[in-house]
Amino acid sequence: MISTRTPPRSALHRRRLLVLASVSGLIVLTALLMPIDTEAQSPGTFIPGGSMPFASRSAASALLPTNTVLAMGGLDAGRTLTSMVAYNSSLNTFTTVGNADAPYDTLVVLNNGKVLLLGRGKTVSMSPDSNVQTSAEIFDPASGSFTTTGPLLEGLSSAAAVRLSDGRVLIAGGRIYNESGEPTATAELYNPASGTFAFTGSMATPRYNHTATLLRDGEVLVAGGTASSVTGTPIASAELYDPIGGTFAPIGAMSAAHANHTATLLADGRVLIAGGAVLPRNSKNSVTAVADIYDPSTETFSATGPMLTPREFHSATRLDNGEVLIAGGDNAFNVLASTEIYDPAAGTFSTAATMVSPREQAIAALLSDGDVLVAGGLIRFAEGANTATAELFVP
Repeated sequence: MISTRTPPRSALHRRRLLVLASVSGLIVLTALLMPIDTEAQSPGTFIPGGSMPFASRSAASALLPTNTVLAMGGLDAGRTLTSMVAYNSSLNTFTTVGNADAPYDTLVVLNNGKVLLLGRGKTVSMSPDSNVQTSAEIFDPASGSFTTTGPLLEGLSSAAAVRLSDGRVLIAGGRIYNESGEPTATAELYNPASGTFAFTGSMATPRYNHTATLLRDGEVLVAGGTASSVTGTPIASAELYDPIGGTFAPIGAMSAAHANHTATLLADGRVLIAGGAVLPRNSKNSVTAVADIYDPSTETFSATGPMLTPREFHSATRLDNGEVLIAGGDNAFNVLASTEIYDPAAGTFSTAATMVSPREQAIAALLSDGDVLVAGGLIRFAEGANTATAELFVP
């Protein structure tokens, strides 16, 4: 959520501003002696931002109302993690605050400030040939405690989850653990008041590696993903969830297929869909630079951009000025350190500063002072090549 007032600056941030001011002064002095190519200057800069207690990629993350960033689980050298880590923006430090009972892959902040953990839960045997991962937990940041809730009705991983306007949580699609990872079209609603899950209407298309975005009118845009774990082919279809009727309705398709992409709600209510896979991963040119804009007033998609670099598993963060920072990811050949900025008014992407480290499947969060935290991720295509480092984008 973007703050409507300017929050107090932390001591750390003031120190950063002093350093940047000193550097800016040096640049100005240098400019008197030697011309600077202004076309080569990138907006903003990345600076080191501490280090997590352990290296990980594909961690789930959530930004709390207290400006604390939580990171849960992920993978490190092939092992799944159950630790919950908190980033303190005032101190620029990460701390392990507890351990869940499973390596959950989805975090959703509830209206009361507590956090719902689900997806990739504990495996429970339902019969000799049927196992499900239905466990879910509630993390209380105030006490640091974990309590059991739920369970889910269907064992899932890689689902898309979003908190609705009324405080319930929609969990849509994902992969079913006990069916060889096949995607599902089913959806569930979590009721925080009762601590229970219930089925709601099913999507028109099974999908995983998709996105779900809460729109201004309370509906949810579900876009892209992969409809088959056998072919791995990304899809261009999209649908809208109506929380009042509890139903999904297909809408017009995107200009291209997107999976492992990002979906960002813009300040004017439109949604930016950026990059991702357009073909199965072993295909040539499988990663795309194509970007789409969803307009809720017409319920249609139109092409925008494109990005300067094809990328998937990147992060997308809306900045305080309404622009969107696209960071890292991979282009199917290399993990990227490059970033770019999307200007919603112009509908174009421009080159931004290079990160301190290349990274994909990292966590990213907009802090209350306008900086963006980017942490963890894979730094190159190699088993165990994960990082614990973090950095801050200072606009």
